Amino acid sequence: MYLYYYDNINIALAEGDEGGSGIFIGFDTGYTISFSDTTTIDQGTTKVLATTAPAFINVGLKLGYSHYFGSLFGVRGYVDYNYGFNIGNTKTTENNVTTNINNLSSLHNITFNVDALINFYNSDSISFGAFAGIGVGYGLMNSNINEQNVQTTTKVADGFILPVNLGLSLIAGGKHRIDLTMKIPCLGLKHVPEPGQGGGGGDPIPTETQITRMLIGTIGYSYTF
Repeated sequence: MYLYYYDNINIALAEGDEGGSGIFIGFDTGYTISFSDTTTIDQGTTKVLATTAPAFINVGLKLGYSHYFGSLFGVRGYVDYNYGFNIGNTKTTENNVTTNINNLSSLHNITFNVDALINFYNSDSISFGAFAGIGVGYGLMNSNINEQNVQTTTKVADGFILPVNLGLSLIAGGKHRIDLTMKIPCLGLKHVPEPGQGGGGGDPIPTETQITRMLIGTIGYSYTF
C-alpha cells in the first residue's frame, strides 16, 4: 500500500498536468480590522496608551502569474490592490439647530506578493490546497469629513506594509480558483502630528504617535488564462 501511494506521488510530480499555471486575474472581498495603538505624552511627563479596532469592508483586485511544478507544488507572484471603507454619522442638536457630520474612513493598500502553493488533494476536476507567502507595499489611510456640505479630507497615516499571506484554496478545472486569505501585518502605518499640532502651550514637539496595523480577511476568485 505504501509503495503504491508513493508511486502515485512520483507520477503526480513527473506527469502532473500543471493545471493552474499561467497569467491570472481576480477580485476579492472581505473584512479588515484596523488595530490602532495611540501613545500620547502630556507635557513630556505622562504617557497614555489607547487601542482602538475599527472595522472596514474591503474589496480588491489582483493580477499575476502562477506556475505549478507537477500537480502538487507551485509558486505565484502577483500585485494586488485593496480598498477598505467605514462610514460613520454623527448628529448633534444645539439651540434647535441640528448638525450632521458624515465621516468616510478609507484604506488603500497596494502590495507585491510571492506565495508558495501546495495541493494536498487532487482529482480529475478539482484540487484543494493551501498557500503561504509574503508581500511588501504601501498603505494609506484617509478620513473624509462632510459637515454641513463642507468636505475635509485628512491623511490619517501612511507607510510601508509587510503582510504575511496565509490561506486555503480550491481549483476547479485548472482555471477557476477560490482563495480564503488572511493577511497578517508585520509593519504598521505610523502617524505623527506635524510640529505644533497635538502639542500644548506652543510646544513644537509632537505629543501623539499612532501605529495602525491592518488584519485583512478575504474570499476571492481568480481566473487563469
